[in-house]
Amino acid sequence: MSKKLLVFWGYLVEIIASTFIVMLALSVFDLSEVVGFFHSSSKDIASNFAVVLLAASLGLFWTFYSKSDSPFVQWLHEKEAFEVYARSFLFSIGVYVLLVVSLILAMNASSSSIAILSLWLSVLGLINVYSLIKNTYDLMKLNALFNRKKGKP
Repeated sequence: MSKKLLVFWGYLVEIIASTFIVMLALSVFDLSEVVGFFHSSSKDIASNFAVVLLAASLGLFWTFYSKSDSPFVQWLHEKEAFEVYARSFLFSIGVYVLLVVSLILAMNASSSSIAILSLWLSVLGLINVYSLIKNTYDLMKLNALFNRKKGKP
């Protein structure tokens, strides 16, 4: 499997898993309960989860990008890994921006479609937390490897 296909598969797995979890939730709970929950809880979910993770993903991306002229990032370019990590941070940012917008809409609209979209994006955001942390951890490990190879402490 090519590297690009493998990376695409990683994003697709998150989307498919979110879809299955939402389908399961909708088969267990009544649609009106789910819609009611998102109308009443969207402000809390937005302020306590979505906005926090949007800020975290923006901060991680900014930190990653601000080091773009460092020898470590040049090494990542040589290994063709820079774009993979940059896209992963951008994907996280996109998920959390869409989640915040959908939750604001869910707060102010009575549409069941927006509530279901908010549920799906919330699940995707929860799943993406793992990817965000894992990618950050992997970058830290790569940086340590780079420093060992260059003889730095």
